[in-house]
Amino acid sequence: MKLSEARENYYRQSGLASAAARQLAFAGIAAIWVFNQPQDQPGIALPSILTWAMILLCLSLACDLLQYATSSAIWGYFHRAKEKELAAKSVTTDANVAASRWFNWPAIFFYWSKLALIIAAYACIAIFLFTHLSANS
Repeated sequence: MKLSEARENYYRQSGLASAAARQLAFAGIAAIWVFNQPQDQPGIALPSILTWAMILLCLSLACDLLQYATSSAIWGYFHRAKEKELAAKSVTTDANVAASRWFNWPAIFFYWSKLALIIAAYACIAIFLFTHLSANS
C-alpha cells in the first residue's frame, strides 16, 4: 500500500465518521425531544440526564462546525500568505511549500471531541432508557 492510499483511506473514513456523527447528533436530539414532558406549562421539561445528553449533542455539533471552521481558516490564511510570498518573488507556478504539521491539530482535536461527545450523549440516553424500561417491568 502506498502512503497516499493510507492518507486517502484516512480522509474517506474520517469524512464518513463525521457525517455519521452529525446524523447521530440530530437523531439523538429528535429522540430526546420525544421524551419532553411539559407539565401544564410551556417550555421544556426533560429529565436531567436527557438535558445533559441534549447539551452533549449540541456541543458535538458545535465541535463539528469548529472542526471545519478552524481548518478552513488556518489553511485559507496559509494559502493567502504563501500566495503573497510567492507573488513577491514573481513565482507563478504551483510551487511546493512547507506547512507546519501543527496546522491540522485544531481540526483533529474537534474531530475526536465531537465523537467523544456523541458517545457520552448516547450513554446518557441509554442510561435513561434502561432505567425507565427496568422500572416499568
